[in-house]
Amino acid sequence: MADIGLNQNFSTDSRDFHIQTATLVDEGLIRAEVFEKGRLLFVENYQYERRNFNQDVGPDSRLRKIVDQVHQSMIEEIDSLFEISEQIFGEKNATAHEKIGLVFLYMHVFDKAESHLQASIEINKNYYGSYIHLARAYFLQKRYNKAYELLSEITGKNFHYPDMYNLLGMINLEKKKHSQAFQYFKQALKYNNAYIEAYFNLIEAILQRMVSLKGEKKEQEIKKRISFLKILLKKIDNFGNAEDRKQSSLLNRVLNKLAIKKALKLVHDYRETNYIRHMPPEIIGY
Repeated sequence: MADIGLNQNFSTDSRDFHIQTATLVDEGLIRAEVFEKGRLLFVENYQYERRNFNQDVGPDSRLRKIVDQVHQSMIEEIDSLFEISEQIFGEKNATAHEKIGLVFLYMHVFDKAESHLQASIEINKNYYGSYIHLARAYFLQKRYNKAYELLSEITGKNFHYPDMYNLLGMINLEKKKHSQAFQYFKQALKYNNAYIEAYFNLIEAILQRMVSLKGEKKEQEIKKRISFLKILLKKIDNFGNAEDRKQSSLLNRVLNKLAIKKALKLVHDYRETNYIRHMPPEIIGY
């Protein structure tokens, strides 16, 4: 059976969007991709019940109906979100601003995310989660200095958010400050030893440093770091889900062959897909 697809332009809140919804029949998925001015904002995948197309009556018609329902519901949800956004701006509710700001953040509608998260902070300076989410919005736009400056406003406070330390580590990792990144990821894991994203981030920081060590032919140092990486991979096996464990096993095999650059690419791609660009289920639930 051939794949089915829909394309549509739509406008809301004086903004122009484009949505593409299509089936991936072999995988049993319907994928919706939303764009603004040619920039991909986010992707959502929906599983549908696959039937025996040889026995099913009108399978093509049935699937077209499901695709259309997904397509239209996505448009309605985005339209409703912008309406709710305007209503929230009329209220002084830090929690509401933070929650909808977080939804816009993971949709990569950064200007709206920033506006709501800034409003949340203005209403309640002690809403430290909003600082972290706003810093993440800056991070995703590669505004690393601005993200770091914002987090610096709360690092002296008497609280220890693993997410804050993890994000500080990610900022330093992007700036190739491996030692600082390493220390921040360790701090994140100190306060949450089951923080899988921080384990993968720490592994990438070590691998980036190992690539340069290999160029310097420091073989003994590389072996020590591989031993440490294997300890981290065991932690992922203990605390991670099935997909994390599968990635851990793959990285183990690659490291056994001393293929450092390949291991670095694997962990980098995994982080991008599963953490940095991933929309959490609880956000979809909003």
